[in-house]
Amino acid sequence: MTNPIQFGNPVGEFRTRPCAYAVVFDGGNLLCLEVRGRLHLPGGGVDPGEDAKSAIVREIFEETGYRAEAGEEIGMANQFFATTREGSPLNKAATFYRATVDMSSGGVGQEADHLVRWVPTAEFLGSTAGDFQKWAVRQTIATL
Repeated sequence: MTNPIQFGNPVGEFRTRPCAYAVVFDGGNLLCLEVRGRLHLPGGGVDPGEDAKSAIVREIFEETGYRAEAGEEIGMANQFFATTREGSPLNKAATFYRATVDMSSGGVGQEADHLVRWVPTAEFLGSTAGDFQKWAVRQTIATL
């Protein structure tokens, strides 16, 4: 595997957080979360002692209520955020996977501010989603 592509420009002191995200399609629609008006792929931080595929399955369930299976790795990309909810700069070091979900198992997550949405791919790519997440969706589309 090659070095991850970097989005954003890390400056000053920042911490790096290992993350994992999923690209899940249902026909022409992409599983997303709308949080504070922005679209995101399902996923998040990898907990200590957890591997990225296990994190995907856990995060999809927590955020969407869907039972999931992580598939093939898409690749790795990092995104630098100058400000975060925690107030400090952060570089998200993400591994992206294709995944599938059991459509009968959910659609409502455990996090009240996360609205589960299935959106057309073009809507996601034209949104304010992070560039590293858009990159992963484009990489996935290129292999379909």
